[in-house]
Amino acid sequence: RKRHHTMADAVKEEDGAAPVPKAEAQPPPRCPYLDTVNRAVLDFDFEKACCVTGHTFNVYACLVCGKYFQGRGRGTPAYLHSLQEDHHVFANLHTGRFYCLPDLYEVVDASLADIRDLLDPRFPPEAVAKLDSEISFARGIDGGDYLPGAVGLNNIRGSDYVNAVVQCLVRIPPIRDFFLRPENYVDRSSPLVQQFGLLARKVWSPHNFKGHVSPHELLQAVSRASGKRFAVGARGDALEFLAWLLNQLHEDLGGRRGKAGGSVVHDVFQGLVRVRHHARVRKRKAAPSKAEEVAPTGPADGDGDDDDDDVIDWNLRKCSASGLDIIAGLFQQELLPTLLPLLQQRLADPKWQVKESAILALGAIADGCMVHISDYLPQLVPWLTQTLSDERPLIRSITCWTLSRYARWVVQAPAETYFQPL
Repeated sequence: RKRHHTMADAVKEEDGAAPVPKAEAQPPPRCPYLDTVNRAVLDFDFEKACCVTGHTFNVYACLVCGKYFQGRGRGTPAYLHSLQEDHHVFANLHTGRFYCLPDLYEVVDASLADIRDLLDPRFPPEAVAKLDSEISFARGIDGGDYLPGAVGLNNIRGSDYVNAVVQCLVRIPPIRDFFLRPENYVDRSSPLVQQFGLLARKVWSPHNFKGHVSPHELLQAVSRASGKRFAVGARGDALEFLAWLLNQLHEDLGGRRGKAGGSVVHDVFQGLVRVRHHARVRKRKAAPSKAEEVAPTGPADGDGDDDDDDVIDWNLRKCSASGLDIIAGLFQQELLPTLLPLLQQRLADPKWQVKESAILALGAIADGCMVHISDYLPQLVPWLTQTLSDERPLIRSITCWTLSRYARWVVQAPAETYFQPL
């Protein structure tokens, strides 16, 4: 591009001549089209893409009709729109600056501050500190009141499970306070982190034009980051999504899997699990007398409960299976390359205890790895069925449990594959 110089810069100073003083900076001209801005059509919750080219960089919003266009130079969609529709005031969706087209000058006016706050809400530290102590309602442009922090999220094609998780997370004070300050994660290039932070700021913003916001941009970032595991329009499980989201935010904020510290997510949610093993000790009862033999059984208070029977016997084996179930739900197909060779080796082990533990592990990963282990089930299910005739009762018992975990896949196969008429 050519550099434009003022006349004073272009004049060469002669020997001994006084330098030519530069002209004072002129204030920006006042835009005569500010009264054409229509705040009722402005909605910055959706993907910032040009409605003509589909590109997502250097996009401007027309403040008259609300549509998005790319560029502002001569020949760009935004420039042509200003000429064709006589719409002149545009906002850069990435910088928050305003321009008048086709005259190509920046508009600086205090009356546009509410639109800038709508586009990118900001919270100074003192405002964040008062969120829990000073609660006040805000008013939208339609005259309706809403409570910042308690606004609704639009349900976009079955995204209610995402909305439920987001609503919970943005109300946890340490998480909320962190994401309300973009300075905390300005160095993170993760779209998931940026969009989650933007949505958290919109939920708590007192400058919204209405009492609800759309999570559209966050849903798109989630779909891309999860490899469409949580795709837009597909229903999902809220607990599964929560586990994935917390781990992904932890990693994108600089944390590492399996390593303590590194992110606000770890500081807030990481805890300790206490596992207690209760040994059951049953006292021998004396032989009942004749009066006791004819009396009704059970304790005098009639609750019929035995405290010893209520104790869950959590041993190392059960805790390991439960942990493996959780790991399978988090890592899914990433777990199989490591686990399957070990299972293949232990399922063929001559020691029945080792074999039984492998069958237990195979059942524990069923829920989390069902989709990705389905290629191996045509060989595993017949083998498990044959194992039901093992001479060891514990082998038969754990095999029944493991088969029940894969029952959903079995019943989807052709009827003659695994079932025979009785």
